[in-house]
Amino acid sequence: MADIDAALEGKTTPLGRLRALVHAHIHLVNGDRRHIHRVWTVEWLKLSESARARLEMRSAEYRDIIQDTMRLLFDNEYIFAEPDLSGHLLMPALNWTRTWIHSPPDKCDRELVDSICAAFLNLPVDEFRKRLNSVEGCASDVTP
Repeated sequence: MADIDAALEGKTTPLGRLRALVHAHIHLVNGDRRHIHRVWTVEWLKLSESARARLEMRSAEYRDIIQDTMRLLFDNEYIFAEPDLSGHLLMPALNWTRTWIHSPPDKCDRELVDSICAAFLNLPVDEFRKRLNSVEGCASDVTP
């Protein structure tokens, strides 16, 4: 959660939040702490009930952040599908990056993150960047 909180700090626009979440999630799944992802997906049942309860609280916090971001995207007409469904589709897709990202995690470059965001929004990458740049840094701007 500290990585997610740090990534989202100062990101108030829907597109800025989406990009920060995608970037942070890819780093969490593929980076130095990828073992955390393995616990969630592979070793969950090996944990004690109390350990699962503690981790489930963190998971709920993260799901809330994702769903809040999806609602912002929906409310500002960046996505048109139901926000909860959109979040449930995006996060597993990011989890699967472990199977196809072959560069080191610290090489998770702007091109990859922007391409994923653009694909999620059904936009060309240049259009995603144009929209992101037009609102990024404008904390009061919540419209596309």
